[in-house]
Amino acid sequence: MTDLGYNSAAMEMNPFYKMRAGAEEFPLMVHIEITYVCNSKCPHCPYTESNSDIRRFNWDKGNRHISVGLFQKVADEVGSHGRFLRITGGGEPMMHPECVNLIEYAKKVGCSVGLITNGSLITPPVADALLDVGLDVIEFSVDAADHKTYKKVRAGLDWNQLMRNMEYILSRRNSENLKTRIITSVINQKSVMDKIEAIEAFWKQRVDHVVIRKFLSWGMVNRKLSGDDIPFLNVDTPCPYPYERCIITQEGKLVLCGYDIEGANAVGNISETTIKAIWNSVEYKKLREAMWLKHYDEIPFCRDCQDRIYRSWDHNYLKTLELSDSGREVNIHSHVCGKDSKD
Repeated sequence: MTDLGYNSAAMEMNPFYKMRAGAEEFPLMVHIEITYVCNSKCPHCPYTESNSDIRRFNWDKGNRHISVGLFQKVADEVGSHGRFLRITGGGEPMMHPECVNLIEYAKKVGCSVGLITNGSLITPPVADALLDVGLDVIEFSVDAADHKTYKKVRAGLDWNQLMRNMEYILSRRNSENLKTRIITSVINQKSVMDKIEAIEAFWKQRVDHVVIRKFLSWGMVNRKLSGDDIPFLNVDTPCPYPYERCIITQEGKLVLCGYDIEGANAVGNISETTIKAIWNSVEYKKLREAMWLKHYDEIPFCRDCQDRIYRSWDHNYLKTLELSDSGREVNIHSHVCGKDSKD
């Protein structure tokens, strides 16, 4: 990449696309991938063997789960800044044998914690543990509202098991007025595009918020599978990710965004330094400035990105948290009123 130097004044050229308030020194949110192991073969997932060999390649290297030590190092730093740690993975996070313990640790050191899961393993004992440690938000990736559709989009999982798990965690959360937000997400892919409204309506009756996400290709999955190709951003609009959040792979690589599914363009490795040091590094600032100035040719990774236009500065996870707060209050109130009316 051409050495532009770093000129903070250049980043004031556009009054809207700027560092999120509070993210100037440290990201507002850190995504951390904790496992490559999964119990499903979702057709839209870049890690599914039909789309890439990333999962198998890492398994062959003996790289299945993040180490407890590496996770704790990340959690310690995120917690010291009082920021949000979002637990995800190249697989199902609950497949990590220490997942609940990792979440408990992150909460103890001051992180707000979100978990993204397919829900298959959130059985009542696990749900109790997650609620008891004060998990801030749990997102169930569902993509369907009926058994037949679910079997296609969440291949290998059981719809009835999902519903039992969901009903239990919602019932306990509501009855005890616990703070955990519970949301579901749906990827608008071709196999569900004609059912999106029905799916959204089904889950709105149950959870705090329903997220309808754009289909992303990750540079590996066929874009023809998308059910909604209307972009959020103009083709030359900067991506919001480098200005608010970062992703850490289970090998410790810090990457600009999830599109770098293989961590090939990592800005650094937190095994060797800190998140704050990388976030404020000259290299990171140059990347932000190049994007600000729309010099995408100088960032090959961004130049070739097929998904940037489907990111959003407005409809993001931070907004989701606000909306789910309101939904939680409504659901708990409805539960209490419903119980009182029966009495």
